[in-house]
Amino acid sequence: MTTLLQPNELHRRWQAAYPDCPPTGYILRSQYRERWVRFHSLPGSRRYPESEDDYQTLLHRHNAVLSGLNDGESGIVLISTGYSNTDVPDQRYAKLQHLDPHAQHWHTIAKHVLDNDEEYPNYWHFFMSQHSWTPGIFDAILRIVADNTVANLIIVDP
Repeated sequence: MTTLLQPNELHRRWQAAYPDCPPTGYILRSQYRERWVRFHSLPGSRRYPESEDDYQTLLHRHNAVLSGLNDGESGIVLISTGYSNTDVPDQRYAKLQHLDPHAQHWHTIAKHVLDNDEEYPNYWHFFMSQHSWTPGIFDAILRIVADNTVANLIIVDP
């Protein structure tokens, strides 16, 4: 990994790649249809693993895709989320904090404005952490995502 990416630089790069689009899967899918790809992690397009063999298949497939997308030199960035009723960044999922302790606040959006629901103010806080890519580095995180314990993560090549 050459240099550590700072939050303001990630924001600049995100805006250059996805103008006026927050880092949320459902909005990326609708605004950038031509660039959206969904990879099925399990045979038969099943969503949740049912055995250790399923976990191994899921991890193998995710690591293969991530290895193919990453150049191995620029590192890889994990974007995770937290939620609160104020614009003050709030804690992320406890399990994720343990597995990704060096994440720092990157960006906050007013989700109630995005969803056109001013009656219930809530904010979506985005955190980032940069890693040197090696297959398996996110296996523990991918497992908790597969178990639907943690959601709304994005892994990007900076």
